[in-house]
Amino acid sequence: PIAMWFTVTPAENGALTREGPNNGLCSDRHSVGQLGVPVSTGHFAGPAIVGPEGVMFKMAVGYSEDVDEHDAIVEALDMAVGHLGDLTPAAGVLFAGHDYDHRALVSEIMARFPEIKLIGCVADGQMSSESGYADDGVTLTLFASDVITFSAGIGDKLSADPLLATRRAAEQALAGSDGTPALAIVFPDLLQSDLGAVVEALRSVLGASVPIVGGASAAEDLRTNPWVSHQFFNDSVHADSLPLLLLSGPLKFSVSIAHGWSPMGKPATVTRSERNKVALVGEQTIMDYYRGYIGDDVASLWANPLAVSQDQGGFILRAVIGTDDAARTASFMGEVPVGSTVRVSMATVPDILDAAARSVGDAMASFPGPGRPEGALLVSCAMRRMLLGTRAAEEVAGFRTRVGSDVPMIGFYAWAEIGPLADGVSRLHNATFVTVLLGT
Repeated sequence: PIAMWFTVTPAENGALTREGPNNGLCSDRHSVGQLGVPVSTGHFAGPAIVGPEGVMFKMAVGYSEDVDEHDAIVEALDMAVGHLGDLTPAAGVLFAGHDYDHRALVSEIMARFPEIKLIGCVADGQMSSESGYADDGVTLTLFASDVITFSAGIGDKLSADPLLATRRAAEQALAGSDGTPALAIVFPDLLQSDLGAVVEALRSVLGASVPIVGGASAAEDLRTNPWVSHQFFNDSVHADSLPLLLLSGPLKFSVSIAHGWSPMGKPATVTRSERNKVALVGEQTIMDYYRGYIGDDVASLWANPLAVSQDQGGFILRAVIGTDDAARTASFMGEVPVGSTVRVSMATVPDILDAAARSVGDAMASFPGPGRPEGALLVSCAMRRMLLGTRAAEEVAGFRTRVGSDVPMIGFYAWAEIGPLADGVSRLHNATFVTVLLGT
C-alpha cells in the first residue's frame, strides 16, 4: 500500500509553500511523499467546514439513476446544489454511463453554471456518497471554495501526439491558475495512446511537486473496433483527449493506493517488447511464460497481471488486454519496456477487498491535520469490478466507517489508474485502487 500526504500553506510573506514528510525520498518543502491505502462508500454531502480564519472548501455530490439524460442531470444537479446551499460552484467533475447523450448532460450543467470548470468521463461503474456503488447512472460533484482556485485544460488528438496534447492541457490549466498548483486530476483516453508517456509529460510541465491522480475513461462498446471512449470538458464532449482539473492554493490532501495482487515464481526479464506489446520474457514467448503459471487457460490472463518491479522498490501492475496467437505476443494496459523485471501475479477476492479497505484507512491516517477531510475522490479499476462480480459493492462499503458519513465522496471504475508511488512520482497503474482525501 502507498499513501502520501501534502499540505500547501501560506507563509509569513503570503507565498504558498508545501510541507510533507521527509522520508528520504523527497526531502524539500516542495515535494513530499509517504504511503497508505483506501476503501469507499458514503451517504450525503457534508457541511462546509470553515476554519478559524474563514477558510472554506466545499464538495457537494449529486447522483441519479434515471435513464433519461435530462431528468438524470437535473436530479443530480439539484441534489448537489442543495448540498452547496448559497455557495456558487467553481468547478465540477462528472461521471456518466455509456448510454447517455453526454452532450446533453454537460450542456445542462454549463447552462446552470456558465463559469464552472467542468471535466469528467464515461465510467465503467460509479461510486458516491449518494449512491454507494452503482453500475450506471450520472454522478456529479461540485466544488466551492474561498481559498482554493480551480483551472482546467484539454488536450485533443492524444494518440497522434501525446506529448503535445498533454502539454496543451497542462499549459492551459496553468495559465488559468492564480495560485500555487497543489493537485492535478485527469481522466485521459487510454485506448489510442501511451498513458505512461502522458503521465510523464504531465509531470514535466506541472513540475515534480504536483501529484497527478485520476483514471482512464472507459470504452463504451467493446464490439466496436477500435474501441471508443469519451471525455468531458466544459460544454463539449471529446474522444482521444485528456481533460485536466488543477487545484491551486492552500489545499490539504492525502493519496493512497493499493491493489491486493502478489507476485509468484522467480523474477524474469523482458527481452523483447515494443511499448505495451511483449514478445519475449527471457528466452520464452510471453504466452509460454504465462503457461508455466496458469496453464492453457488463456481466458484468465487478464486476471493475472504482470508485476513490474520499480527501481525504488515494490512493483506496479500491467494487465493483459489482448493476445496475438500468430505473433505469440500479449498487449498490456501500459508500457512494459525491455529490461523490465517481471513476475506473474495473483489475487483472491478477499485480497482485492482487503486492499481497498487498507487504502481508505491509510489515506485517512495520513491526512494532514488539524481537521478532517472535506471530500474524497476514489478511482478503482474496471478489472477489479469484473473479478469481484456481485461483491463489487463491498469495495466501497467501508468508506463511512473509516472516513465518516458526513464526508462527500465521488468515484468511478477506470480502465487504468493514476497516482503517486512512495517516491512521490505519479505513475500509471492497473488493477489498483486509489483514494484521494481533500480538505483545507
